[in-house]
Amino acid sequence: MKTFKLFVSLFGMVLFCACSENDLPNVNDGEVEKEGRYMAVEIISPSAAGTRTGTEPGNGDFEEGIGTPDENKVNSLRFYFFDAVGNPVSIAVGNKNFLDATPVPVEAGKDMPNVEQKLKAIIVISPENQTKVTSMIAVANFDMAGLDNNKDYGRTELAGLNGDYSSVSKVDGTANFMMTSSTYADANGQVTRTYIKPENLCTSEELALANPVKIYIERVVAKVRLSTNWNKVGKAVSGNQKAIPAMEIVENVSYNGKTYTAVKAKDNKGQVIKNGDKDVYILFTNWDVTGKANKSQFIKKVNSTTAWATLNGLWFWNHPAYYRSYWAVNPANVTLLYHTHNNIKQNIGGFTYCQENAADNFEEGTKSSYNPANTTSNRTQAIIAAMLVTLDGSNNATPISLAKWAGAEYTETGVKTAMFALIEHGIYVKETTGEGDSQVTTYRTINKDEVKLVTATEAGKANDQSEESKRYLSYLKLTENAAKNNVYYKDRDGKEPYKDIDAVNKYLCDMPGAKIWHDGLTYYYTDIKHLGQELNNAGYGYYGVVRNHIYDIKIESVTGLGTPVLNPDENIIPQHPKEDNDTYIAVQIQILSWRRVNNNVDLKW
Repeated sequence: MKTFKLFVSLFGMVLFCACSENDLPNVNDGEVEKEGRYMAVEIISPSAAGTRTGTEPGNGDFEEGIGTPDENKVNSLRFYFFDAVGNPVSIAVGNKNFLDATPVPVEAGKDMPNVEQKLKAIIVISPENQTKVTSMIAVANFDMAGLDNNKDYGRTELAGLNGDYSSVSKVDGTANFMMTSSTYADANGQVTRTYIKPENLCTSEELALANPVKIYIERVVAKVRLSTNWNKVGKAVSGNQKAIPAMEIVENVSYNGKTYTAVKAKDNKGQVIKNGDKDVYILFTNWDVTGKANKSQFIKKVNSTTAWATLNGLWFWNHPAYYRSYWAVNPANVTLLYHTHNNIKQNIGGFTYCQENAADNFEEGTKSSYNPANTTSNRTQAIIAAMLVTLDGSNNATPISLAKWAGAEYTETGVKTAMFALIEHGIYVKETTGEGDSQVTTYRTINKDEVKLVTATEAGKANDQSEESKRYLSYLKLTENAAKNNVYYKDRDGKEPYKDIDAVNKYLCDMPGAKIWHDGLTYYYTDIKHLGQELNNAGYGYYGVVRNHIYDIKIESVTGLGTPVLNPDENIIPQHPKEDNDTYIAVQIQILSWRRVNNNVDLKW
């Protein structure tokens, strides 16, 4: 096997062992070695984590990156060196505490289920300027990390970094998944760095290769996949919930030059939804991850097994035998990022990546609860863009604009007419004809073409600060020309003018809003679940996205028309519509190396 020799001077006898941060090795301050020593470093990339099928650590599914070799590619590698308490220790090259290396693959490097790939590099340690270098951290594809190449980072400072590490490719499109030393906790506390022990320092390259320092690294991002697995026989549901009806599927449906699978739309009673005399179908067009965290920890932050064991003794938070933790803590002040309907671009059956969004509480490792009445969800979600259509005899799809208002069903044009009928005698427009003594002033009712349908946000009737704010409703508002050119009154005699245009729009928008699926646009979503027990939604790992995990979501059924979309360019903070269109989602998540998480989803709207 070809190896890469990297000759550098390190300051100090390098001791290495699998220790926690509060169980550091003692450094021998005795006689300084006069001869150089070889040290081999074995960089181990864990497989992606997935669903556990048992109750003990390791009884789970892990997934290799077969078919996606870019996820394992190490284009660059850097080691940071520290003393016994984590302070930076400079090495001879450039007087910095880091060293860049070129790794070499190890033959038979896989050790599944836990290890997907092994790499090695050889370091030669010279005797000059020896001091107390005791530990190291590895960063693969470090050029994606935004690290300052003129700075010495201590262990605490490096572990305290956070930022946007979501990119998985360079500007030129080259795949580049940043990976850092894996973090976990054993009985003694958190482990973030790897320690060097005397037997790792050898008199020959061959002996060093036989006694390598082993550093486990993990990808900084999580991977999410979404596909369909339609349940064609239905499903019984326990308790008072309605049974999930069988899905009726039409394959090879054509729309806009593409081929889709259409699902016949049914309500939560299993009744087919119709538009006139035609059945309504749902086309799932695209999907994406939404509610993405805008930043994550550079190195995963965890608490000790003892601290997190208070969560009902759940064993899976830390797994020292696999050098892993299956949970993590967010940086402070994480902001979640959302898509417009038009920006939902991933193909059904495809995958994408996101930063982790896990615990908000370090001491207990919990996801913070939230009040839907005055805050939005703190969970990362999968959102599915869809379209309501009818089919002709050749299975060509035609989008349909539907609306629901005041308990009745309409077309988009019809609902505007019905809503306008309630307000047209409450708004009068001043009109003046003729000139001079021949001038005549009259007051006419407002015309339908002087109002338009707008989203609740544009109407000022909703906000993005509350999950229960009804952003999915639509209202009437003056058109730009009507607002600019007309003067408005409350009566036909012109005796009671509206104070200003805002007062006219308030009158329009005080009318109940309508649900409008403009051009059939709709969406469904599901919170991405992690591991653990629901425990009244109190956290404990039930919801979350953790680095180096795959979340495999499979949609098995859909009920209802989804959440209506009037403006596909407006940001969507996902929510369920109320009343008769409520959608319920049944999600089965399996966290499989990566560690993969499956979600089987029944979408009920």
